[in-house]
Amino acid sequence: MLQRSVGIDALRGALSFWVIFVHVVPWAEISQGSDAVLVPVQSFAKAASVIFQPHGETNPAVLMFIVLSGYCIQKSWMNNPDMRNFFIRRAFRIVPVFVLGIALGIFGFQFARSISPVTELLSGTKSIELICVLAKASALAALLPAFHPCTYIGNAPLLTVMVEMTLYAAFPLLLWTGRKVIVAACAGCLLVGVIIAARGSGLFDWWQNSSLYGFLPYWWIGAAFAMLRQPPSRRFLIWAVVAWAALTLFCQIDKSALFSEIRKIPFSLLTGVAIMALERTSMPKLTSLIGRAGYSIYALHAPILYTLVLLGVPWEACIAACLLVGLCSFYLIEQPLDKYGRSIVQTKLVTMRG
Repeated sequence: MLQRSVGIDALRGALSFWVIFVHVVPWAEISQGSDAVLVPVQSFAKAASVIFQPHGETNPAVLMFIVLSGYCIQKSWMNNPDMRNFFIRRAFRIVPVFVLGIALGIFGFQFARSISPVTELLSGTKSIELICVLAKASALAALLPAFHPCTYIGNAPLLTVMVEMTLYAAFPLLLWTGRKVIVAACAGCLLVGVIIAARGSGLFDWWQNSSLYGFLPYWWIGAAFAMLRQPPSRRFLIWAVVAWAALTLFCQIDKSALFSEIRKIPFSLLTGVAIMALERTSMPKLTSLIGRAGYSIYALHAPILYTLVLLGVPWEACIAACLLVGLCSFYLIEQPLDKYGRSIVQTKLVTMRG
């Protein structure tokens, strides 16, 4: 049985807070005016956007979540390499909150739009269509870009969860095909991503936010780090930092998103190093409280945020509300169902051994 890492939970908590912060600051400014958020906070958020997302690419916190997911899934697989058990655990772990997030997005959009038409801007949604709900719920939009424009349906962050579900499904299959196929698939996806970023293709937004192929290489970087017995050398760390810094500078010069796409590689490598370090780090258990509920917080926060800011609730209180709802979802829905999935797997293992 794998021991839960307090350090990794703390990282999840920090990333969840980062995503909420990135959303709530501009949404509060748009909904409540520029004086709704303190000037230093606005300046910090804008500076982070210029550094990390100059071309509207994937938020770095989301990319780190993807690398972390690959790392944890590989660890879990090595602990119990059984395909049936793997899918049972993953289904009970991710699907219930995903479905809840879709429902909350639909309800939140309808309610918030009755308050203000600005809802369409904040949510990235113009209307709720059945085909869009089905494309998102089935994760088909992660495979086919034609469905991307309509699958926000009131809860845009769920697009990443949708992609993660397809990554879970592809994981055992790719393991079965072997290392050479995995490397070739990841290299091909990296090449296509660079081409899309350089050309400014209409596929860019889909590739960045809700494409299985766009996230696959970075997810497998996380999986590769999970198989390392020792952390990379200090020289490796220095070269990764230098590469990321140089590419970040080029991002500010080049008008295309070419270097923004390439710098994901050293950033993901640095994330892998950080995960390995944090896994071995001793921290107070209190620091992992938010992190344990990180998935629920991430999956449910958007509809709560834009509804509350449109109601005039201060942005700090909006963050607190998202954290509270996420914690309630974790303890009332996510954790009990995850334990139930674990119990099914354990029962099967005992039966097989008996």
